[in-house]
Amino acid sequence: MSDLEKIREIFGIYDCQDHDIIDVALDKIMEQERVSDEKYILREGKEVHRITLTKSVPASVIKAELNVPLKYGVNLGVFNNLDDSDYQSPGAWFVRQGFIVRSKKENGNWIQYAFKSYGANNLTRSEVMEYLDITKLKYDKNKINDFGPTVVTISKV
Repeated sequence: MSDLEKIREIFGIYDCQDHDIIDVALDKIMEQERVSDEKYILREGKEVHRITLTKSVPASVIKAELNVPLKYGVNLGVFNNLDDSDYQSPGAWFVRQGFIVRSKKENGNWIQYAFKSYGANNLTRSEVMEYLDITKLKYDKNKINDFGPTVVTISKV
């Protein structure tokens, strides 16, 4: 078995020319390193979905910040990893959409960050409205932009 054949097998690269194998393998290595880094750190400027929930059980959403770039980096080392796609679990909608969801208690509430390590991270207008409908937050459909930031807070009664 040649070195190129070994590289093809190790990285599962079967759909490119021999002269492109090294570049594709390096791209895969870089992506794996980036995905590994993002398990612990979200960098400033990364587009995320930041959800604030009550501390009560079951938790309910009190603020949804969707498609927003981070103003500062976030160390996820002390955050829980949520991977339950059950409808009743906070963050389950994002998990079903293929997002990584991390949470922790902060200032008396639960804070969740939902993000993807690769691929499109932003939500479309219809996805934003679907999520807000599930959370039961009241919102104005005219203020939801395509792919743009959306912030909705529970209205005080």
